[in-house]
Amino acid sequence: MTPQPTNADVERMRIELLMQVVRSQESIVRSHELLLQTLASSQSGSQSPDKIAEVLNIIGGNVVLSQARNSVVSINTQQFSNLSGDLSQALQAFTGEVNKQMQIYKVPPEEVSQLRQSIVELGKEAEGVESGKVKGVKKAGIKAKLMAVGERLCKNLPKTVETIALFTPLAPFAHLIGETIGDLMKEVQEEC
Repeated sequence: MTPQPTNADVERMRIELLMQVVRSQESIVRSHELLLQTLASSQSGSQSPDKIAEVLNIIGGNVVLSQARNSVVSINTQQFSNLSGDLSQALQAFTGEVNKQMQIYKVPPEEVSQLRQSIVELGKEAEGVESGKVKGVKKAGIKAKLMAVGERLCKNLPKTVETIALFTPLAPFAHLIGETIGDLMKEVQEEC
């Protein structure tokens, strides 16, 4: 037979258990404060996603916070309010497809940022134009911006037919430059 614990033993175990709970709660409060400080400083730009992941790991969450959110090309649709409807929709669809590839191939955030800038510049170059009425310098400018977007992607994605197909949503831009987007991107890939 095992001896029955005395009232003093039970009381001591209860106090030890309560102390563990209190220490655990204090730890949670400290972790919560640390997390809030880190998140606040990340919003001000002074903390990287890696630092946030480190803090989350420290507090026992064992959370893996990837830079996937930084690998997204986010375009404010208001930026393209001066684009014709089909061009605006084309850029939005293209951006969605690009985002999928950025995450699959884990493209570094700085490259994503440069790609985003290239897409924004393409949209700005095409502002106010009407299909079939683009000539000379404007036509060359739009083509150059399309090629710049292609070069950015060429640096970060495999040189495959699938990468060229990624540009399919930009088909409405073909009317502006007088050649197919697929042919233009093949040319970019050959030079890249």
